[in-house]
Amino acid sequence: MVVLCFDEAGVVTERIELDAEGGNRGVEVPIGAWHTVAALEPNTVVFELKQGPYAAASDKDFAAWAPNEGEVGAERFERWYHTAQVGERPPGCD
Repeated sequence: MVVLCFDEAGVVTERIELDAEGGNRGVEVPIGAWHTVAALEPNTVVFELKQGPYAAASDKDFAAWAPNEGEVGAERFERWYHTAQVGERPPGCD
């Protein structure tokens, strides 16, 4: 899987590929950092651990430049995550 971190304008600031076969197996994302994850292979398992207590009201806080889940353009974003590189912006955010 890949973990992408973004700045406030949606520019990729970090790309971390995780690999259970000997590469990076985990990543700690700073509190408040815009980020996303995408599976690069079928049957990928993701375990997310957050500092509690859980707050449902703020769990799905989306950046202004990103579509919400299920919105038009969300699938295009997810496909882009697979190849996104540091310094790039999401599709349609130019």
